[in-house]
Amino acid sequence: MRTYRYDAWNRLVKIELEPSDMSGVRTIAAYAYNALHWQVRRTADTDSDGDFDESRVMVYSPAWQLLHEEIQFDDEVGGETQPTPTVDLVAQQVGGARGLDDALYRRVDDDPGVDAVYERGFFYVTDASFSVLALLNDTTGYVHERVGYGAYGEPEAWFPEDIDRDGDLTFFDVSAYNAWFNASDPRADFARPWGTINFFDQSQFQGGFNSKERGPGGIADEGPSGTCQDRRSRRVVVRHRAVLLLGR
Repeated sequence: MRTYRYDAWNRLVKIELEPSDMSGVRTIAAYAYNALHWQVRRTADTDSDGDFDESRVMVYSPAWQLLHEEIQFDDEVGGETQPTPTVDLVAQQVGGARGLDDALYRRVDDDPGVDAVYERGFFYVTDASFSVLALLNDTTGYVHERVGYGAYGEPEAWFPEDIDRDGDLTFFDVSAYNAWFNASDPRADFARPWGTINFFDQSQFQGGFNSKERGPGGIADEGPSGTCQDRRSRRVVVRHRAVLLLGR
């Protein structure tokens, strides 16, 4: 059972989990806010082992658009203490002028302690409601991550090589892609030049498939949109804005 705790301003400040074996209540997520009620820090126990192992500090523009994130991972933090101050990832966000949720671009520095170079960059593809549909690599234009939504708006994300969208990269995904490729299905068009199905598309698919861990737990903990894997259901929940409810 989960318990959601709010403060006097109706802001979510903590999520507690009581396992079915009644082994004791533990905090799986905590949230902090500034004086403007903007969420500036979230800490999470992403694997429900009783330890906080992820922390995010967010910086916003005066218009409340997310500008900067400092992300920490620490699998050895005890109890409900905060993670160590070592920053593992730095992400910067660029927003548009069409509204608060108008996400345009995200870039990530994978080793902020080594250099100030942003190794990865991604353009957002959104719908009319500014819901993210896909992330495109800023160098190749390749679809790095797709996002879909359930009947109640809950988001799920998949790598493009996860053809059956079950959270795993397996032989079934390879078979499904090969069927598209052999039939010259437009869905097999994974690489430039766009509109042509050829060896380069097949190589792009196979390269992406091989570069990601396969089987349960195959989706990375930190995806470019700021995703966090649900290790039990093998789905991911997309961190778009203020409040994230972990997807277990």
